[in-house]
Amino acid sequence: MNDVNGKQLSVMIFFIPLIFKMSMLPSYLHRTSGVDGYIIVGLFALAEFLQLWAVLFVCERGGMNGIRERYGNVVYLLLSCPLLLVIGVKSILFVTEIVNYLTTFLFYNVIDAPIVLSLLLVCFYFATKGARSIARIFELTLWLLPVILLMGLIFGETTLQGEYLLSVFAGGGSSILTAIGKYLVYTFDFSPLLFCNIKVKRKIGIGIFSLFSILVTMGCYMLFYCRYGRASYLMGCAFARLASFDTVITEVGSLDWISCILWVTTAILNLSLKLNAVAEISTGFRLKRHWGVGLFTLLLAFLLLKVWVNVDKAFTMASSGIQYVVFGIEVALPFIMIILYSHPQKKEPVCAVNVNGSPR
Repeated sequence: MNDVNGKQLSVMIFFIPLIFKMSMLPSYLHRTSGVDGYIIVGLFALAEFLQLWAVLFVCERGGMNGIRERYGNVVYLLLSCPLLLVIGVKSILFVTEIVNYLTTFLFYNVIDAPIVLSLLLVCFYFATKGARSIARIFELTLWLLPVILLMGLIFGETTLQGEYLLSVFAGGGSSILTAIGKYLVYTFDFSPLLFCNIKVKRKIGIGIFSLFSILVTMGCYMLFYCRYGRASYLMGCAFARLASFDTVITEVGSLDWISCILWVTTAILNLSLKLNAVAEISTGFRLKRHWGVGLFTLLLAFLLLKVWVNVDKAFTMASSGIQYVVFGIEVALPFIMIILYSHPQKKEPVCAVNVNGSPR
């Protein structure tokens, strides 16, 4: 159910860091540090892939299931339960970003509640199917990228102003640390892979896709800032705006619908992978997978409909002091697991038996 092969992992590590970094974050970073934002997101992506290698190192030795087999259910729950906070905070933020995206580019004059409930229902379904099904759909979505590029080159027109990027380090780079501290919640999305059975034959492919993802993420930010310049802080849903190629409405429809399908699909898969981790954690409480993730999804629905009802409120919550707790858990957990795996496992003494079957 949670088996992921090397090819699927390569596709996932390309999309996972990119999805929500190409929504509201580009405008947030520009508001804080100007065009230095593409340098900051490069640092974010680099740190994220350093965490990925720690996660993969643990996965090769058995991941979370291996910890349960070695140390028992109590240690398993002590390590995995903090991830419930991480997944909860990020899910609230990311769901509101998806809803904001849908109400901006696909639906108009609609209330958010039906979208939230439909979105969570789809994520719940994928989560119960496991990481293998999620990884397969990730593979299929990859083929939308050349379609978007081809359609944009044929039908679209884009005006870019490269001089906008010349104002890098305008403030001496002092705002970079401020921006990093403010948007840490957008880093480290690979922890749910700790619950997957990952089989990688060629590690060089993982390294190439990791580098490619970093370069693509920085390149998208540079294109975004070249397109919108000083108005970048006003432009949310960055991926859709870039992928529309400045051609929004034509006689046959909207050119950005393909990019909407890609972004929404990969965003849902990202959330589903997090909820799949919740399903695995719930088994430590002797709950069935669908019951555990179902209860968690209902709690998310209540919080999204009653407390953090829009992207501004969710961002205020996620970028507060709680993000440092989330960051600490994401960083510490893989390294604690590495230490646990490095500790030699005690071998049980073997009792010698006579030929007649009685112990000596």
